[in-house]
Amino acid sequence: TRANARRLYERYGSYGLDLTIGFNSNATRAMLSLKVQENVQLIKTMADRHFSSLQSNVLSVITQGKRVEEIEIIINDRFASMESNAELIARDQVGKLNGQLTEMTQTEMGLTRYRWRGVGDERERSSHRALEGETFSWSEPPVVDGESVNPGLAIQCRCYAEPVIEDLL
Repeated sequence: TRANARRLYERYGSYGLDLTIGFNSNATRAMLSLKVQENVQLIKTMADRHFSSLQSNVLSVITQGKRVEEIEIIINDRFASMESNAELIARDQVGKLNGQLTEMTQTEMGLTRYRWRGVGDERERSSHRALEGETFSWSEPPVVDGESVNPGLAIQCRCYAEPVIEDLL
């Protein structure tokens, strides 16, 4: 969120607009708290799935009479997979949170529209790249890959909503 706030200030501070004003509001803190709870629940669910699978795999290896080293490999692989999933969830949820925070802040300020902005690198999805610079209403997001979403809300989306400040001027 700091990068988001810095980008907004650098771009719109010269207009005398502080688009980060709602970042520390009670509503923002309440939303952050709710999102942290949701993220922790995702991690708990992921851990339960991994440990259940690990238990089955270890039991299978033991009943087959395999060596301790094979159990170690299974455990190491399972924890590496769990760590990778945790990183994915963390990255995804921070991106979603930034998108939600941007929407909340902009709509509270009376900004009803945004321009879709992407990162413009080789990892950006072509469906997201196609929206670059297009203007949308917060209440009527575009359909992207079959899902109606605002920037930053699709899985692993790094796009962001540039406010249409002409609406305020």
